[in-house]
Amino acid sequence: MILLKFATAINGDSVVDGHDKWITIDSLQFGVGRAISASGGGADRETSNPSFSEVTMTKSTDVASADLFMQAVCGKGLGKAEIHFLQTGGADKKQQVYLKIELEDAIVSSYSTSSGGDRPSESFSLNFVKISYQYDAFSGSKVTTGTPKKWDLTKNATY
Repeated sequence: MILLKFATAINGDSVVDGHDKWITIDSLQFGVGRAISASGGGADRETSNPSFSEVTMTKSTDVASADLFMQAVCGKGLGKAEIHFLQTGGADKKQQVYLKIELEDAIVSSYSTSSGGDRPSESFSLNFVKISYQYDAFSGSKVTTGTPKKWDLTKNATY
């Protein structure tokens, strides 16, 4: 399960414990890459700065849809966007957050919706200036908290 929350008041319909009113996400796509050039036999390689894609998500139409549409139209900053990936585990079979992604100064850069006659699905992308990526490992009910890996796109450096 993937859940999304903005610092601003865009509510979803999640009722998951600890994630009440978060937005339920069906899929997420994100990437980072860099150009690498090699001279001669490839022993001397040069790399460019990293190039980050926007975070693109798909979801079913819900209570957050109209607000996401308007944010794409208006282009206002949403502050921090928190994305949690959850699994069911432990002796109590509760939802556990195993991956956390935080985007600073998030803006909805695109929005589209489609339907073949049933409930519409929508896709939207978030642009951001800072990202934090943290994986927490679980073994039964024991958690090993990971160290967040953070990158500032404006400074092209960790923060």
